[in-house]
Amino acid sequence: MKRNQSINVITRVRVAISVTLGVGLVLGVQGQTAVPTAFATSSPLAAAGGSSTANVFSSANRTVQFQIAASELSYFTVNTPLKAINFRATSQATPLFQADSFADWTLTFAQARNAVGSMSATFANNMLDPVVVRTGGLSLPANAYPGNAVAPAVNPWGFEIKFTTPYIYKGGDLVIMLSHTPSTSTSSIVLDSFSPPNAAGYGTKYQALSATSYNATTASNLGAAFPAMQIVPEPASMAAIGLGIAGLMRRRKRTA
Repeated sequence: MKRNQSINVITRVRVAISVTLGVGLVLGVQGQTAVPTAFATSSPLAAAGGSSTANVFSSANRTVQFQIAASELSYFTVNTPLKAINFRATSQATPLFQADSFADWTLTFAQARNAVGSMSATFANNMLDPVVVRTGGLSLPANAYPGNAVAPAVNPWGFEIKFTTPYIYKGGDLVIMLSHTPSTSTSSIVLDSFSPPNAAGYGTKYQALSATSYNATTASNLGAAFPAMQIVPEPASMAAIGLGIAGLMRRRKRTA
């Protein structure tokens, strides 16, 4: 190979590394998004929800379904893999919670079939292509959801619940469905939440349905409290760097 050809190959490799690193950095800025955004925009601790819910970590059987409008999820691009979810305890002056566990805590993600505000009381009728992202037992360590904040201050985000199957966001509204058995604790973990009619955006940007049974098919409450939540994407992959370099090396071999 001539000297100028070698220089050109090296230059192309350097450019490929720079471009791929740049793409990785752009993708890598994606982080968790807090919902509802009206109460948590630039900071995930922007405001307390003004309500509370025990549906997510109840000491009784529960089935709940949440819908989030696409406008609340603009931080995610189509095909973003989502890997975890997080909540925070309601603002109160007393310390919170011992270790807890659930025999089953099943979480499903799906595209929305209906608009927020037009959700069906039948849970299945609100979902397109549902994916069970985790199922089976769930154990929460002691102090998983720290307390002591007094409204309007809020508590920090708590224990991150990771998915065993990432959900690939397809764009549009997102539906999250949870069904769980009673906790082993005699008390429920009470989460920061947003309720109609006073919470900004409820019924247009987000909505929650609930039922007081495990694996329920129909909601008994079409205006349940919506918990503040973080939805966490997978970190961006840097595998493209290796692919880019490998392609250039193959080209170099052909032209040698």
